Amino acid sequence: MIKTLRLSIALLLSLAAIAAVGFVAYKLFFKEKDAVSVEASKIADIETLAELCTMEIYTDMPVKGNIGSKHFFARQTLQGSISFDLDSLSYNEGADTITISLPKEKVELLESTLDGSFRVIDTWNTDLFSSPALSNSEETEIKRIARAKAIASMYADGTVAKARSEAKQRLSEFMRIVYHLPVIVNDSTPKGANYHSYVREVK
Repeated sequence: MIKTLRLSIALLLSLAAIAAVGFVAYKLFFKEKDAVSVEASKIADIETLAELCTMEIYTDMPVKGNIGSKHFFARQTLQGSISFDLDSLSYNEGADTITISLPKEKVELLESTLDGSFRVIDTWNTDLFSSPALSNSEETEIKRIARAKAIASMYADGTVAKARSEAKQRLSEFMRIVYHLPVIVNDSTPKGANYHSYVREVK
């Protein structure tokens, strides 16, 4: 009887030890798995949010100006986006409200990769003894001017302001779903963080 009792106690202790080891291993394994899942979910949320807050741009604009005595009139097709650096998004989580500051916009605009994206329509030279033909470097300069004017126009005509307004609304809706709390998104530069520096280009 005593021997049987001792064996039972030993068996119970062994089972308890096995259960303890199993419990610790389970917690460690699933804790790490959960952490990875949460991190992956967070990254996916940021990527989804970044896509929601990005405005795609496609514009075909005239370009008129001069380089020295050479004058030109051309058209250039540009494409790009207005996006926001949401990886560095800062927010305050209160007891019953989330407050977020909309980050600075990032305007990216490049020449379209489609054929005929840059077309010189007319050139002339006020120096009657010089050719009106544009060199490759002069065409590159025209494209630079066109891009700068296009970005400036997006600030001046309210395109950037619209992108910020839409991003503010989508950010609020998305974060409200995630946190199940009211969300306030503040925007201290509704016209765009670079509004004043770029608008000077079109005045």
